[in-house]
Amino acid sequence: MSAPQPISEELFIGKFRVLRVLGRGSEGVVYLASDTKLDREVAIKTSTLGQTADPVLADLLVSTAQTASRLSHPNIVPVFEAGMHEGAPYVVFEYVEGRSLAQMIAADGPMSISRAVVMMSQILAGIAQIHERSLIHGDIKPANILVGADDRARVADFGLLRHEQATNVDHTSGTLRYMAPECFDGTATDCRRDVYALGLVFFEMLTGQAVIDRGTMNTQINRIINELPPLPSSHNPRVPRELDEIVLKALRKDQTRRFQNAAEMKRALDRIRVANDTQNHVQVREAAVHSTVEFLLRRMAHKSDFPALTSSVTNINRISGEMDAASIQTLSDTVMRDFALTQKLLRLVNSASMGAGKVTKVSEAITILGVGQLRAMATAMLLAGGAGGKKSPGIAVALTDAFVAGLISRNVGRAMGNTAVEELFICGMFSPLGELLCLYYLGEEYTEIARCVFETGMQADAAARAVLGISFEELGMSVARHWQFPPTIVKALAPLPPGVLKPSSDSDERMWQCAGYARELGTLARLHDADVRDGAFDAHIARFANCIPLDAARVRELMARSVETARNYIAAAGLSVSQTAMLEGMRELCKPRARSAPVAAAKAADEDDPDRTVIAVDTPLPPPGLATRIGSAFRALF
Repeated sequence: MSAPQPISEELFIGKFRVLRVLGRGSEGVVYLASDTKLDREVAIKTSTLGQTADPVLADLLVSTAQTASRLSHPNIVPVFEAGMHEGAPYVVFEYVEGRSLAQMIAADGPMSISRAVVMMSQILAGIAQIHERSLIHGDIKPANILVGADDRARVADFGLLRHEQATNVDHTSGTLRYMAPECFDGTATDCRRDVYALGLVFFEMLTGQAVIDRGTMNTQINRIINELPPLPSSHNPRVPRELDEIVLKALRKDQTRRFQNAAEMKRALDRIRVANDTQNHVQVREAAVHSTVEFLLRRMAHKSDFPALTSSVTNINRISGEMDAASIQTLSDTVMRDFALTQKLLRLVNSASMGAGKVTKVSEAITILGVGQLRAMATAMLLAGGAGGKKSPGIAVALTDAFVAGLISRNVGRAMGNTAVEELFICGMFSPLGELLCLYYLGEEYTEIARCVFETGMQADAAARAVLGISFEELGMSVARHWQFPPTIVKALAPLPPGVLKPSSDSDERMWQCAGYARELGTLARLHDADVRDGAFDAHIARFANCIPLDAARVRELMARSVETARNYIAAAGLSVSQTAMLEGMRELCKPRARSAPVAAAKAADEDDPDRTVIAVDTPLPPPGLATRIGSAFRALF
């Protein structure tokens, strides 16, 4: 876009004298101007002066401005008039002295919870009036929301405003990162498109981060269509569960499951009472976590531990009581193949009664306890648990996947030169501890979580929060601390931060990254759609490039080795699991693949405004292929 003409006393647009430039983008320039007749300052958006605009587009802009001028609401920036100047259309609207919401978030980060709720309610009130008139804004984003000195939010920029029943409308016009999934399937869009964008905006207000990154166009479209959004609370722990649920409902892929308009979303938001002091929320949140963990611990006290595998006990009993290096290593290998034995052993040796300190190695634990106590513990677990581990396919599947995660963590760490192979394996295997505890000890609650995921498409983390009050990760970490597990293992249970990861700064962080690498690789392996899974795999390699710089070929080699080891172990252990979604996905990822055609072809956005694009979809987009661990377990259970 060419630069605007220098501002001078002589520059007029109609009756408006231009004072200065407020901003510029790919579509034109926004000026501060003075209304010479009414003696007031206004803002004028116009195409680049001196350029002749497309007459069809110019007429459309003027017509749209005329429609917008009939809107009157405290949370809508008033449009005063529109016209043509030197062959270019212009729109005159109220000048709001302040910042855009985008500028506020960029400068200040996430808002306080109470302020975000109040401001979002204002935004929804303005959009609600638009929807009441059967109109669609079409380009809701933080840059188009102005916040004045009075801290009142006002919706602006009605360049894509249209009637819901309008025909011959380009549904792919707008800002790519804020488009709804239905914009790409060729169907007509309605006000629920705005609801989706409002959910994205609310997420940014609460977290300071955008849901969709600025990646390539293909990447952004795939994420919009196929990836479930994260919970706001996963980026900002102060966000209460009720707001998580509002954001996720607004961002449902299926528009019939969203809020049907801005007014409905506002009513849901206004029902929530958020304390002005966010510390109050933190206290409430901590109380909820404590309550859930205490309930789980009571349930665990009345139910047997995870049952040991018959094969594990048999192998332990074959080993003599001699404590030489060879027997200890053999015992360690046997124990680490059994999630239940590993958990029980580390829990016991790290208990206060043992006084052994922070033990992270199974071999060290065996040395402390002795073969006799290990044999007695394993046999007791077998007898107490009976065949409990084999009654539920879901448990068997989850335990199998946990074992594979341990193998991958160990193999990845070893490939990076890390010799702490026992700790690597344990951290990887224990990464799904919270989910396993819920599955085994809270079966009814787990079934309800699985049902939410299976029927509504809700993320597993959101479903866990809705049912339990806390996420699986929080549950696992809390119980691990209660068991006095070493900090290295506790940290490995936590999710890694979003985005491209930085190199590790110490050994604990390296363990955490390896465990997270295995956990996230397992998650993407469960995706049903091959194209989506391949794309997620490429993104995974890029995400860990700085801290685990393994190329795709090397990762496939490590996966293949882990899968083969797991297959042999499953057969030897007598588990009734011949396949899991994760194992099958990893096998598919290890096969050579053919690259698919580009998802979409489109004109690149202007360098001045990379967000603003008009998409033309030329090839079919891959269908959603979302399958989480919890969904797979649900299908196994029923």
